[in-house]
Amino acid sequence: MTNWTPTTIKRRIPTEISSSTRPTHVVTDQGNAYVKWPSQLRNSQGATALASELIGTGLAEWFGLPTFEYAVMQACEADAFPDSDDENLVPVFLTKEVEGDTWKGTAKELNQVENKADISRLVVFDTFACNSDRHLIFDNRGQKREHRNDGNVFLSQDAAPKMLRLRVYDHTIAITP
Repeated sequence: MTNWTPTTIKRRIPTEISSSTRPTHVVTDQGNAYVKWPSQLRNSQGATALASELIGTGLAEWFGLPTFEYAVMQACEADAFPDSDDENLVPVFLTKEVEGDTWKGTAKELNQVENKADISRLVVFDTFACNSDRHLIFDNRGQKREHRNDGNVFLSQDAAPKMLRLRVYDHTIAITP
């Protein structure tokens, strides 16, 4: 469980993040974070993706996988986007920023992972949670249907020297039919 409970978004950090949910990099009253908004303008997958994110992250924690610290809070788009006049409070999903980077798909990176047992646990979890975003999906004729997104595995630097810690995130298409 997390003790990280931000209550205010102070400002947006201009960063381009390639993701269908278009997370926003922000400064909160408790440090840097990434916010996923429920509006179609800021997140093409909408509010349903936020519910999947919250449930999927909680399930991943329950399953024993390392995730990011996360929170749900009320915010308005004008807090992060000065050009927005939308001051309606909406629930947003935030994850605390951690030093590291997404997995680039290399064996070298995997050799540096200190929690290697979590790799097989992640495969089982994604199967259990119906998360098709981290592996290839094939149709009933064996044709590739969807892509694999290795970027949904994060390798954080909060590990032993010269090692990395695998963390899972982005469960926005998990737990959906």
